[in-house]
Amino acid sequence: MEKLTITNLACKRGSNLVFDNLSFEIKSGETFLIKGSNGSGKTSLMRTMAGFIKPYEGKIFIDNEQLNADRNDKEKFQFIGEKSALKNNLSVKNNITLWSLLFNTSVNVDDLLKVFNLNSFINSDVATLSDGQKKRLSLSKLFLDNRSVWLLDEPYVFLDEENIADLNNKILKFNERSGIVIITSNIDIDFPFNERINL
Repeated sequence: MEKLTITNLACKRGSNLVFDNLSFEIKSGETFLIKGSNGSGKTSLMRTMAGFIKPYEGKIFIDNEQLNADRNDKEKFQFIGEKSALKNNLSVKNNITLWSLLFNTSVNVDDLLKVFNLNSFINSDVATLSDGQKKRLSLSKLFLDNRSVWLLDEPYVFLDEENIADLNNKILKFNERSGIVIITSNIDIDFPFNERINL
């Protein structure tokens, strides 16, 4: 059973200690919710776990194997940040095609867009999409490959109630396939996830 273990993790940006002495464990099939106000360190925590920020202190393990400092093991994590990595000057289809090339995977663009109810925008430039549509397009990246850990930083921003419920349903189905999900959020909604900490 795959599990993610965080032990005494600390993050320092310049002279500012963002968080320290953070420890928790998540088993396969679980979702972990991290609550906190803006500036509490949620995004720094996610970027540290994803390998974009080197820990100031502490260790990260998957299946009792410590992840190395150089983080050539990022393929285990799919990180979706609060700010989209979309190319506004490209079409919806070409954004997905670009991702599939970066991830070295093949994808049926039409089928993927149907999952997020975006198939009617396949040839539209991303710049013409609403904020909610852009968020759903960003989240579609989760289904491009089979990474075992999803790191979702403020995934509910710009989503209406229907799309929040749809995303939660997708997360629960991913859990059923033994996936691990970590979410940060400062939105006050009902979450169907039991495990949570506050920063």
